[in-house]
Amino acid sequence: MSALSLLLWLPIAALLGVLAAGIGTHVRLARANRGAGAGDVFRCKTRMPDAGGPRLPAWPRRPTRAWWAHDVLLVQRGRLLPHLVALPARCPDSGVRHSSAFETGRGLGPRPVVLRLMLDDGEVVDVAARARDLVSLVGPFLAAAIPGLAEAPTEFRPGSR
Repeated sequence: MSALSLLLWLPIAALLGVLAAGIGTHVRLARANRGAGAGDVFRCKTRMPDAGGPRLPAWPRRPTRAWWAHDVLLVQRGRLLPHLVALPARCPDSGVRHSSAFETGRGLGPRPVVLRLMLDDGEVVDVAARARDLVSLVGPFLAAAIPGLAEAPTEFRPGSR
């Protein structure tokens, strides 16, 4: 094999290796999702609304998959080389709100639902999902799915009267 043909085949072999690694990671994540419970995995889009600027950042173009592990939302990112992003949630910032496909873009149906989560580090994340995935979206925070729920009473402190 000549040096020229080796130089031509080397990038192709590297690309095939990267694709094989990406497919292998997708398969491993799919198996892990089945182990977590197939009903728990849902399609979603995430954005950080406090990411600077006067306007809200745009939603990503493609939806991804996510699932809850206790109070941590695990979001799969990346198509070629997928990886997991852990979002440890403290509490929902508010209840679930209904949105439109105009706001969130394609891939989540005509009336997606959006949940704003407060993370442990103080950051805020918006998570949008299909309306039929409402229970999977709210995960351990089921009260966020109840519309018009009154706020919880403040904690009583002795001697604060």
